Amino acid sequence: TLAANIRRRRGSKVSINMPIFRDVNTPSPFLEPAPVCLSKKLVLPLEEVLVNGCSDGTREEAEEALRARKLDPANLPPLPELVPDALPEHIYMDAMCFGMGCCCLQVTFQACSVEEARRLYDQLAVVAPIMLALTAASPIYRGYLADVDCRWDVISGSVDDRTAEERGKQPLTTSRFNIKKSRYDSISRYLSPGPNYSGGCCSPEVAAPPAGEISKIPSRGSEYFKEKYNDLGAAYDEDIYKQLLEGGVDDLLAKHYAHLFIRDPLVIFHEMLNQDDEASSDHFENIQSTNWQTMRFKPPPPSAPQIGWRVEARSMEIQLTDHENAAFAIFIVLLTRTILALDLNFYMPLSKVDDNMARAQRRGSVENEQFWFRRNLVGPGSMSPIATQAPDFTEDEDACELMTINEIINGKTNSPFPGLIPLIESYLASTPIEPETHAALAGYLSLVSRKASGALPTTATWIRAFVQAHPSYRGDSVVSPDIVTDLCKRAEAMAEEGMVPGLNC
Repeated sequence: TLAANIRRRRGSKVSINMPIFRDVNTPSPFLEPAPVCLSKKLVLPLEEVLVNGCSDGTREEAEEALRARKLDPANLPPLPELVPDALPEHIYMDAMCFGMGCCCLQVTFQACSVEEARRLYDQLAVVAPIMLALTAASPIYRGYLADVDCRWDVISGSVDDRTAEERGKQPLTTSRFNIKKSRYDSISRYLSPGPNYSGGCCSPEVAAPPAGEISKIPSRGSEYFKEKYNDLGAAYDEDIYKQLLEGGVDDLLAKHYAHLFIRDPLVIFHEMLNQDDEASSDHFENIQSTNWQTMRFKPPPPSAPQIGWRVEARSMEIQLTDHENAAFAIFIVLLTRTILALDLNFYMPLSKVDDNMARAQRRGSVENEQFWFRRNLVGPGSMSPIATQAPDFTEDEDACELMTINEIINGKTNSPFPGLIPLIESYLASTPIEPETHAALAGYLSLVSRKASGALPTTATWIRAFVQAHPSYRGDSVVSPDIVTDLCKRAEAMAEEGMVPGLNC
């Protein structure tokens, strides 16, 4: 139902093209062969399948191309000559399952107030591309090695239900908005901590966390946000925005939800149509939960307000072992505590965050790419204990610079930029923790640190190396069934035995 509704709303099949990984024997140009199903498993005539399968409103082009020649199903030309959307030098995918079949690692955090949740949402959105690169684990699609390491653009394309008008390919006539992103993408608006943020728990209905978990440092978090950081010009529904303002919602939060509601529901179940909105948030969640972004801002459901406000970090890829997954989940948890305790500021323009998302997916990005990150993590006048390490604020306090992931995570040599793990260690040093717990946390942080430095490979790098070293691999970018079988067996054994790639295997 979901896949069919995406196609129906879009007006065509989805279109996903991932660049091929060029190895020593990869054909040049690489033109993906037509799938076997087009010649051996057809129920409908080939011409009808190809015409209806065109995924970007190019039915007329396909019909004209097919009229010009008679196709032999037993001897088909390459896919780019059959399907206009299939690009040379790319792996082509045209269905939701190619994206939604990918695995990921998502972590949801409880905040002590709506204001704290808003702050964490913004700060972790900046870190999302860094975590995507660190956890990269998706270098193979449809039996080919791709020249990317991550799943993100594949999933984004697989559920892209925007019409041609919304994608900017045709003038707006029947559609209401020009929408710059798929509904599965990075966030498009910061929330800011809000006008009532004071650095502590502002919602009395939610129990305060244990003593010591929230810093006693006076927070300047509400001052850190600047409107210039929301530089993407994201569309939002004016009517919903006005309705929220009239209901007492502040400007930035109202625009956040009004932006989510430029989307249509993808699936509506008949038995769920009639809801008591005072007791159920099902109608709201129908839109909220199908805006699949790097972060999700989650209000408490009316039926259980004690759950409180939460934020969900959604960019990471799943790892082969429980130990690695635990390490990255714990790293994010500790980072949230450190952001609050040390009053950190990661804000930078969202255009740079989106640039980082593109960089994160490139092959070998941990070792080969640089990422935008804020140079000054505390503001002038901050009472944070790391304020003495801050650069001279005679320069632009909002300055960003390109850094390697190793520098962002582990710190820069001969620079006041501390690195995220040293900041976490500073937080832990000031927090009463049992020695055994501290040692366990140090082990998890060490794994993340070594991944960032390149001492341990990303899962994607390990998978690519496994394929290239396999006796059946011919250096042509093709991942044959026997390679896939051996890779799955090896991955299963590693998961069961807790073997981390590059560490103990």
